[in-house]
Amino acid sequence: MVRIIDCTLANMDQYDMSQENILTFLEFMKDVGITDLEISVKVYHKFSFLPEGFRFYLHLGPFDKASSFLGIYKYIIPHCNQENCISSFQINDVKEIALLRQYSEYANVKITGLDDLMCGNYTYVLQEIKNIFHKSEIIFCPENTYHCASALCTLWLESGGKTVATSFLGAGGLGATEEVYIAMRVVTRYKPNQDLKSFQKLKDWYEGVTRETVSPIKPIIGKRIFHVESGIHVDGIMKNPANYEAYEPEMVGKETKIVIGKHSGTNSIKIKCREFDINIQDNAAINMILHKVKEVCMELRRGLTDAEFLQLVREVLADEGKEMDR
Repeated sequence: MVRIIDCTLANMDQYDMSQENILTFLEFMKDVGITDLEISVKVYHKFSFLPEGFRFYLHLGPFDKASSFLGIYKYIIPHCNQENCISSFQINDVKEIALLRQYSEYANVKITGLDDLMCGNYTYVLQEIKNIFHKSEIIFCPENTYHCASALCTLWLESGGKTVATSFLGAGGLGATEEVYIAMRVVTRYKPNQDLKSFQKLKDWYEGVTRETVSPIKPIIGKRIFHVESGIHVDGIMKNPANYEAYEPEMVGKETKIVIGKHSGTNSIKIKCREFDINIQDNAAINMILHKVKEVCMELRRGLTDAEFLQLVREVLADEGKEMDR
């Protein structure tokens, strides 16, 4: 069974999160079906007792005692082989993998780092980790120095690994929870009955806590990732959405939106007009609108809003002595 452990709350100590903030995060994570969460000592102390319905993992520092933290499912401690602990190993170079053989009898391990893994024979290295710890429960937690952590997590799970550690939006330099989740949903139908619209709520939560704006083209949750401008893309999506969309936008609470810009074609103009119930049968008029669109977008150096497009259509038709038939 595939398991994603989300480590967001273990990587946000720099933000002043209230207990209410944290409970909201937990609620949204439960909505998408993630109930294994790594937290920090700071987050732990926000509660008088931990909320039920989750398995919490706590990374202990050198002076922290496990007996001081009740309700924790597993404690993460470097080089620890006790029953209720996960032994963590920081691997910064794939050549260090060989050093792990001396710990092959450890029951629970967490492998963190491997920043340069994509620069080498990652298939071999992933298998070598599994061979060394063939009797162990392995948590794979690649870091994102080379922007490949989400891909590595997905490779680990696809190749037979069971557990990865990620964080929402890659907080703390890890793989992105939402990216790995959707990748596994597409490839293996991971948690097919979960409602994933709460990923959008998590994005709003993240922006509220951090005061940072998530990029509009961020995979899965960016507000413009299903905006389509290129004429050939629009034509392909209208014929078969699977040509360009790996999953249905509605899965994550979004929808495909045709955007009019300098890369648009006549099909885009026709589709956008139909979207607003504008009936234009004359192909010459469509070509005139497209010519004007490209001219204006080159001048503005951006695409048009819906309001700007409608105004442009009115102006072109007026110049041609026609009215906008709606």
